[in-house]
Amino acid sequence: MMLHSWLSWAVAGLGLAAMHGCAEAQSDDTDVDPGSETEATVGTDDSGATDGDTGDTDGDTPMLAWEPCPLSTHGSGDEADCAVVEVPRDWDDPAGETIELFVKRIAGSGPKTRQVWLLSGGPGQSSAPFEDTVVRPLRELSPASDIYILDHRGVGRSTRLGCPDHEVPGVDAIEPGEWPACIDHLEATWGDGLADFNTTQAARDVGALIAWTRAPDQDVHVYGVSYGSYWAQRYMQLFPEQPTSVTLDSLCQAGLCSLDQFDPWVDRVGRKFMQACAADDFCAGKLGGDPLAAMGAFLDGLDEGACGGLAEAGITRTMAKQLFGAFLAALETRPLIPALVYRGNRCEAGDVAVFHNLLAVLTAAPDLDSAPPDVLLSSQVLGNHIAISEMMSLELPPLAQALETQEQAYFWGGDVASEYALYEQWPRYPRDEYVGEYPSVAFPMLMMNGTLDPQTPIEFADEIAPHYAKPGQTFVAVPDAPHGIVVRTPTVTAPHTPCGLSMFAAFVEDPLAPVDTSCLSDIVPLDFHGDPATAAALLGTTDAWEDGAPSTSPGPILIGDELEVVRRRFQRARQRPPNAP
Repeated sequence: MMLHSWLSWAVAGLGLAAMHGCAEAQSDDTDVDPGSETEATVGTDDSGATDGDTGDTDGDTPMLAWEPCPLSTHGSGDEADCAVVEVPRDWDDPAGETIELFVKRIAGSGPKTRQVWLLSGGPGQSSAPFEDTVVRPLRELSPASDIYILDHRGVGRSTRLGCPDHEVPGVDAIEPGEWPACIDHLEATWGDGLADFNTTQAARDVGALIAWTRAPDQDVHVYGVSYGSYWAQRYMQLFPEQPTSVTLDSLCQAGLCSLDQFDPWVDRVGRKFMQACAADDFCAGKLGGDPLAAMGAFLDGLDEGACGGLAEAGITRTMAKQLFGAFLAALETRPLIPALVYRGNRCEAGDVAVFHNLLAVLTAAPDLDSAPPDVLLSSQVLGNHIAISEMMSLELPPLAQALETQEQAYFWGGDVASEYALYEQWPRYPRDEYVGEYPSVAFPMLMMNGTLDPQTPIEFADEIAPHYAKPGQTFVAVPDAPHGIVVRTPTVTAPHTPCGLSMFAAFVEDPLAPVDTSCLSDIVPLDFHGDPATAAALLGTTDAWEDGAPSTSPGPILIGDELEVVRRRFQRARQRPPNAP
């Protein structure tokens, strides 16, 4: 079993309070040499809050050794500074074993700067995806911000939770049959310490790092996306007085962002997307007034072998549902869903060729010879560990009921039976008192969620946002947007500055000002033609629907390595066979 992207980067440290390695420079309203060492003192109280929250100091003073490093992980140059700091594996035992945390900072400019901390999703995703998609444009929009990113404990350049002997070489992927041995490895390596790789300990990491790096009177903004919004809320529970403001993007909370509920919600949102096709003249002109009926006919046809070319290619109903689930999450790929339904029902030679090309692209083996030589950045193991231990529903639906839901779905990412089996096998840690609870905070907040988000549906935000209704706490629903509002809301007039990024940057600059939502009317409208570049990359033709002239629709802007993300999302889903025990 492999977790989904929202659930979407091991060695214990040796000595407390020694910071080293690829490091990051401090910038604040005092004169600090970016290459120098800085000092701060932090302690803990019984509640888990650091003295950055309480104002007390009672602990060792870590030396933060900053070293220049590239802004982009696999790039070159010295635009940023990085550090690796040793922290307690268990913050309640500060003199015990330690682990490492990787932190990167991109220094702001001007006489007075603020801190902006970016918390990544997953769980199990590193901070690296922020570098080019968020950090670079935010640096231009908010030059006075010291931007910090860190790898969650258990991920990437922090002490990584993994199974080196059981992961596919060079890839963060574990075959289903390898999970029992992987679990044995984790328990043998970490013992009871495995339980310390959890959200609460990671939130205490954030509070300590802010206390160690924050200059006197420096404002602090914390941003979390997807699981990062869950992580940020845990941080808010532990440090309610520390941040100046917080942004939650694509809202997540335990019991809502639950592995057992993920695929059913993907199916619900996928059906909403197909209903939007019915209201679009172009899409409805291709699929008729009931696109869901056309999708059902396509899936039934795969069972019946109605299109011989697709049967020869090995395309099954399960595979098609996994394709649809993988494609739904991104602006670039979701228009391909109705186009593939249309082509599959038509079943002409060009249509069959498109499916062959798509499978060849999505199932291509990774080019390990050209893979970066450093550590794997994501951690499927950490994602499983946190999601299974504290983010599942308290009572799982009966397996028979879940299997029936899977059977009836049109969009699906994995295999229910395998997920239930792994849930029973996993060495789950006990939930602490913070899981599923909400903090009471008075600082300004910006919350954003798309109405066509399959990973964290708008219904989650509708339940979470009312817990933050004090003055200056604002929720923005973004029509037709998918997951990740700061990145995936391109506008017509400024396609390289997403609407979500504009709102976020303005909020960081002045969190007390009313949120300017005017860019919502400028977001690129819901598009069913498809982006020609995406169609060419995946389907082998620039027109997703027809053979011949390319579409004239501008389509969404391609985002970084999104096609590689889709490829891996599909390959992960394919690792879970439909009849696994």
